[in-house]
Amino acid sequence: MKKLLLLLFFPLLFFESDEYDVKLVSLADVGYQVIGASDLDGYLLYMYYTEENESLYTEEEVKWFYSAIGEDGSLGETTKIEFDFAKNNYPNKKQVLGFVNNLTYSQNTGELFFSCRYIKKKDFGGHRNSFTKVRNRIGVGKLRNGVVTDVKLIPICEEENNCFHPTVSEDGETIIFVADFNGGWDLYESKWSRIKNTWSKPEPIEELASEYLITFPKLINDSLLVYSFEDPENGFGKRDIYKSEKINGVWMFPENWEELNSEHDDFGLEMIDEKRGYFSSDRDYSNPKLYYFEINENKKK
Repeated sequence: MKKLLLLLFFPLLFFESDEYDVKLVSLADVGYQVIGASDLDGYLLYMYYTEENESLYTEEEVKWFYSAIGEDGSLGETTKIEFDFAKNNYPNKKQVLGFVNNLTYSQNTGELFFSCRYIKKKDFGGHRNSFTKVRNRIGVGKLRNGVVTDVKLIPICEEENNCFHPTVSEDGETIIFVADFNGGWDLYESKWSRIKNTWSKPEPIEELASEYLITFPKLINDSLLVYSFEDPENGFGKRDIYKSEKINGVWMFPENWEELNSEHDDFGLEMIDEKRGYFSSDRDYSNPKLYYFEINENKKK
């Protein structure tokens, strides 16, 4: 019944000029910056940096948590998430694994899809000495009691390329992500083949090709794709949140989600039901914090 309600409400939510209430989440004063909100079946996943300077290769300064979501958008007690890379199933063991920079949960499969940074051990030169050799890869694992286990890479990215910020369909069999296969940072799609028992070769989403750097795509109900990029000419100033509806199998031209955007960086949106969600923004601070929003029924036009 919930999915039916989502299907009925989403067209109204995203394409009418409803008014939104936006507020800073009280948890936002913890950590240097708070980003990466993702729904975990009644809980919210999020990441924060504990220091100003992010680390490329360790998780010492980057931590993932999940908290129960209250009716008013407040977050309950936090549970830290650990990643069991020691028993990973990566293609080889000649890598130094970096921090996980994005998470998305598949309710259907119970898996966490993520992107993380890594570098070959032979190229590892220290804390930031080998930045040009660092690559982003997409992986998947199972969350059990706060620990992500059975970690493995999804073989959809070539050695010289970067793939990051995955979002997954409701059935867990389609991944949309950002990659630099053609020199830019565009959206690609890969599908799971039950016959071949592997992921298909990524294909670009041509109708959403952009000259700008795309980040944090999020599939909603398999019919709406939300993501962020900076459009100096038509945007509000910095990164804005955009939305594209899928009609008859084709993604429509993206629209600026004006009600949520500001003159600052706004990105990483996640919907938790048909009226509420979270995103990150630096509109009130020098670094991104977590914000909660919902439709204000009394302000509808």
